[in-house]
Amino acid sequence: RRQGQLCIRDRWLSINSVNADLVKVIPNPNNGSFTIQGLQNGEKYSIYDINGKAIYYGSHNSNSPTINPDGIISNGIYYLRINNEKNFTQVKFIVYK
Repeated sequence: RRQGQLCIRDRWLSINSVNADLVKVIPNPNNGSFTIQGLQNGEKYSIYDINGKAIYYGSHNSNSPTINPDGIISNGIYYLRINNEKNFTQVKFIVYK
């Protein structure tokens, strides 16, 4: 077993910490409206609350998608997750209105 990786049925899954440095939620903390930077065209993302519940989904279609899920996000800690064929990236961000 390698550090930072999990073996499931002889397949290695890893969290790529290099990509975590490339993907950013701007600004962080924010008031519920923010921009995701560093996504590739077509990459899908999801937003999870502190309890792990998925609350918002989207797909990257522009250079810097601005997210404003009004009425869905309130004050708290959230996680932006990006899954693609090669990597899983998670970015923590804070909403304070």
